[in-house]
Amino acid sequence: MSFSDFELELRGVRLPEKEAYLDDLTAEQIVCKINQFHERLRHESHLQVAPFAESYFLNLIALYPVSMCCKSMTDSLKLVAALFYVGSQPKKEKVATGVVEDDQRLKEFFPRNKPSLAQRGYSFEDLALIFERNKGAIAEAVREKQEEAKIILEEAALRCQRQSELPQSELPALETLTEEEKHKLVVEKTKFEERKRTSLSC
Repeated sequence: MSFSDFELELRGVRLPEKEAYLDDLTAEQIVCKINQFHERLRHESHLQVAPFAESYFLNLIALYPVSMCCKSMTDSLKLVAALFYVGSQPKKEKVATGVVEDDQRLKEFFPRNKPSLAQRGYSFEDLALIFERNKGAIAEAVREKQEEAKIILEEAALRCQRQSELPQSELPALETLTEEEKHKLVVEKTKFEERKRTSLSC
């Protein structure tokens, strides 16, 4: 899937496929959704994401018009929201210097509109604006899909790491992770969550 449509640089992170079948969606519904977004943007221009929220929103509606115009969030849109949220969170923070090291697995979604290094990642309020939803729907989407998003990001990180270590001629063989590697990631994540639950119960 090509991300050049909206300058998305996900460094190997694979989003759900673009929606090619519009079902009963009409141009009027799309225009109405865009107008709703612009009205909301006027009232939420104080948000840190506001200067580039329109670009994000229009690119999302170009890729997922049916999901973006649907009253409830589809599974695909929930996953995209979770990828935005999880992928934007800083990897670690140096409190003494105030410098935040961004998660290098995602780099930046939009290289021309780079958020400040001091930014602490997208908030639910930011994503509510970008996806034209309420904060509760975004929080629920992230809660439901964050583990899947983490696995997708880990897969992308492994691909990028392996690509950087191999000569150019061998890169086509790394187009996808092996099923064994994917299974290992899922098992490791499950064990981590189990240990986390056990420690909390104690």
